[in-house]
Amino acid sequence: MIYDGSCDFCRRRVARWQNETGNRIDFVPSAEAEQMFPAVRRLPLNESVHLIEPAGRISQGAQAVLRMRKIAANRSLLLWLYENVPGFRYLAEHVYRLVARHRKQRDKSRVRDA
Repeated sequence: MIYDGSCDFCRRRVARWQNETGNRIDFVPSAEAEQMFPAVRRLPLNESVHLIEPAGRISQGAQAVLRMRKIAANRSLLLWLYENVPGFRYLAEHVYRLVARHRKQRDKSRVRDA
């Protein structure tokens, strides 16, 4: 899973995911991923998380989070809804984008509150 390593919100979320997934998923900050795998430079890494599976499948955003949870923790209900229920994919991606768009603001508000 590639994530924005310069974002406090993202780092906190990844820390929680690491607790849930153990060593079943590798989490790599986007700057390191670009150095390790030059091919990922073409991905919009600053917009969303990206999951690269061993077979090469790449997903991003809400789909990446749901696939990661299925692979690592066998939590598949939300992924099933995402893939099979009309409108759920749109809703999941909309919520993901909403959070992603405001994540830097959340970082700033945490600094002000501290």
